[in-house]
Amino acid sequence: ALSALQRRAATLGLNLELVSVPNGLTARAAFRALGERALDPRAALKSLLNQFQVLGGDLVTGQAETLAPHRVHLLDGRTLEAETIVLAHGYGAASMGQSISTLRALSPVKGQMVRVAHPGMASPIVRAGRIYLLSRGGSLIIGASSDPLAAPTISVDIDPVLALLAEAKAILPSLDVSPVVEAWAGLRPNTPDHLPLVGASGAVGVFLATGTYRNGWLLAPAIGAYLSQLISGKILDGVLMNLFAPERFSS
Repeated sequence: ALSALQRRAATLGLNLELVSVPNGLTARAAFRALGERALDPRAALKSLLNQFQVLGGDLVTGQAETLAPHRVHLLDGRTLEAETIVLAHGYGAASMGQSISTLRALSPVKGQMVRVAHPGMASPIVRAGRIYLLSRGGSLIIGASSDPLAAPTISVDIDPVLALLAEAKAILPSLDVSPVVEAWAGLRPNTPDHLPLVGASGAVGVFLATGTYRNGWLLAPAIGAYLSQLISGKILDGVLMNLFAPERFSS
């Protein structure tokens, strides 16, 4: 199975190297994804905020209530005006479904992750079945559950956490003495065809950048570049535009 995945990856320009299993792991076979990196979302958000402000951006925080052409009305009574509005707040965009019908295609998929104290592994990133282990700063991140039938809350539920820990321990037995440091949950924005909603929303001056499911950080740079070109009126790949167009769910 790994050899087949290696060949498929090669057709996409990705270099996967079959290797002996690193010490401490119970896997029977493995490959190393050369050049693979892991982003720290919390550090990335701080960096993005800093760059946003350096470039002259003005950060305004508040909860959106309704949308109007070129306007966002906040719950506290304020109104924000802009020539272009981009809704890029994950499943939170679903709250605008009354104003933009295409957002009704969004559905929440609850996911949970766990962080345990651990000295790390020979490989900084290990994927096995549905889970992955990520070494980061004296900790091991274990992710991630995915439950479309769970209640759309961000509370941490014990059963998915226990399942993650059990699967991780089967791969890395040394986890049995690692204390749990943190657990958290979130709602991933999914769509019926599992493809993003990126493009004009159908409302004047409002664009969407959501529906990325588990791939928000992975797709963010490409979506940002794509949307900036779309908003500025550049001609883009018609196939991509049709694949991601929010109006595909307008009915």
